[in-house]
Amino acid sequence: MQTQVTAFSNWNGNASNATRTYPFQRNGEQANSIEQTTYETFVAGELSKYNFRQVPEAGAHYQVALAYSVRGDIMTVR
Repeated sequence: MQTQVTAFSNWNGNASNATRTYPFQRNGEQANSIEQTTYETFVAGELSKYNFRQVPEAGAHYQVALAYSVRGDIMTVR
């Protein structure tokens, strides 16, 4: 599994830390998904490196939605 967070702004300094809040948004298929919860945990860890905090939607400045896919490959080792 790989995660990547890209910031399109200067996140240095503490002035904007109060606004670095988000909830995860889920579509219908993701509502009760253990897989979704697992990915959210990984993403939350990466976002926390930039001082983002997960909060209830009413108090959030940003919203985070995840899209993912699974691809299978066959590998033969001899």
